[in-house]
Amino acid sequence: MANMNADAVRDEAARLARAGRKIDAIKLVRERGGLGLKEAKAYVEALDRGPSAPAILPDRPLRSNAEQKSSSNFPLLALLLFLIVLAGYLYLRSR
Repeated sequence: MANMNADAVRDEAARLARAGRKIDAIKLVRERGGLGLKEAKAYVEALDRGPSAPAILPDRPLRSNAEQKSSSNFPLLALLLFLIVLAGYLYLRSR
């Protein structure tokens, strides 16, 4: 499921919803479809109601695994800042 198109997302979400795994279906739609919680929940509920209520993903580019797992550099930057401040403190304390 590395690079899912809209049809694949819909089919997988529908399968999960029918299997009673609505939370997993909502997570999938949020991650792959880029929807918010409210929109993803409404989408999955529409899928679960069947073909009488068609569910359509918005025209947004679906995210791949690489885009989803892109890590933030914030922890690394915070650690670097902490070490700089600590080095400055130790330097000034030793004078």
